[in-house]
Amino acid sequence: MSNFSWVKIYKEIAEKIKDNDKDLIALLKGCESCQINYLKDKNGNFIDLDLFTFFGTFNRDVKFENRITVLRHLKDNLTLTSNLPSDFDGIPTMNNQNSWFYWGGNPENEKDITKLNELFIIAISEDNNLNIEEKFNECLDISGVGLSKLTTGLFWINPEKFMPIAGPVISHLKRKFPNFEHEKEKGAKAWDKIFKGMQWEQYEEVLNFLNDEENHLNVKKSFKELSLESIESSVENEILENKNIIFHGAPGTGKTYSVLKAVESLTGGDTSRYTLVQFHPSYGYEDFIDGIKPVKGENSGNINLELENGTFKDICKRAFENLKSTEETKPYFFIADEINRAELSRVFGELLLCLEDDKRLRIVDGNVEGTKIKTQNSNLWEDKHAVLIENNQRFFGIPENLYFIGTMNDIDRSVDSFDMALRRRFTWIRTEFNERALRETYSGHSKLEDYIKACYRLNDYITLDKDAYGKDGYGLGFDYQLGQSYFLKPKDLTQDELDIAWDKYIAPLLTEYLRSIVEQHEIPKKLEKAQNKFKLK
Repeated sequence: MSNFSWVKIYKEIAEKIKDNDKDLIALLKGCESCQINYLKDKNGNFIDLDLFTFFGTFNRDVKFENRITVLRHLKDNLTLTSNLPSDFDGIPTMNNQNSWFYWGGNPENEKDITKLNELFIIAISEDNNLNIEEKFNECLDISGVGLSKLTTGLFWINPEKFMPIAGPVISHLKRKFPNFEHEKEKGAKAWDKIFKGMQWEQYEEVLNFLNDEENHLNVKKSFKELSLESIESSVENEILENKNIIFHGAPGTGKTYSVLKAVESLTGGDTSRYTLVQFHPSYGYEDFIDGIKPVKGENSGNINLELENGTFKDICKRAFENLKSTEETKPYFFIADEINRAELSRVFGELLLCLEDDKRLRIVDGNVEGTKIKTQNSNLWEDKHAVLIENNQRFFGIPENLYFIGTMNDIDRSVDSFDMALRRRFTWIRTEFNERALRETYSGHSKLEDYIKACYRLNDYITLDKDAYGKDGYGLGFDYQLGQSYFLKPKDLTQDELDIAWDKYIAPLLTEYLRSIVEQHEIPKKLEKAQNKFKLK
């Protein structure tokens, strides 16, 4: 527990506010970084707060420095004795616009505050005789709360006792504990069954299982550490939760790197189970599914035209062979790097019909179910060209154990190449600048905090019309922010090294950005202003 720096101050805050003698809104309004305007009703008045929502105000997707500012404010105003955290590792956060538990405006809803506060107090109490089951189930029924939000809130205030049942954690549990049993099911099916309609009884069963030393989770390795593991493998979890997924965002946010690292982990480095293809304007259906290609004869040396499988069909064949075998079903992955650079409607062809989960090929009671199609070249197929052969007929289909992953830079502006039929079949995950990579790379450096602030200043200047001080910025939007890879270039955190990184990597990129918004002669001055933001102060 001691290696996670946020636990003590979180628990102390929970103890300080539990007696409900604090004006929580007044406490938050005193800190500009709290940014709590989202907690106003339609008339512009602040709503009443429950204790969980109070915690939600500083556990949203906001900058590290803003969260620290809020905690520093609370430390001063609540006379806390705990040190400020050096990280927020393992803490699941909530959407910035959906971090409340109770929502005001309806007098009937005020009863929800009482329910939530009663659960809060029981959750941090050491008295095991208190009836948590009734309060937990009551809060689950509150509109807009749900299992994920409620267990996340419990985890914030007592991480040794509770576990957040959020998306990444669910996926992690399925993989980490295949020995879990519930209602005569085992492994992933058991997890799926217990999560369905989960209330306190089922939640307690999960907690008891995880707390059993025989299941590799003892007091020294707490729920919090399990949460950290699951959060750290969030890319893996996102992939396994979504058969079709696209990671998009600004350049340098590590999209391709993170995906490859996750896929290598998920396959144990088995290169036969994943394929990486970089899409480009000339990439077409014949490269993806199949097409007539020149092939050199084995003996004659002559060039023959033959039908060849494309990269996607090849991995579909491998995945389906694994699916129908008697051995363990394993996941396979197709990675389309810079997916939006190709003419996608031409590349995908008939594939759209097979992409959706319920259209995937699967084995049910020894029979193949799912969508089986012919393609434009199927009249030329031999057995080697087909994914599935059934009743002497050859078919194409996408197996349920194949995952399609795309990556793209939003700055390319070619998202329009995704027509609506194609776009709606994918889950879209945005990637942004991640300061954690800087903290890991430059850990312990005396200038680390100054450097992180400089990176944020530069990104704010690039993306916003006005920076934090009301001064003009480029106003290009978040698609143009710099990812962490650009900020990992300095060999050391000295101004000289930052200047080298600026000249070699950052300035050339910003020059390309600026060509579209200012005259050529104005670019040097614009670059100088931006570089002033990238200074250690």
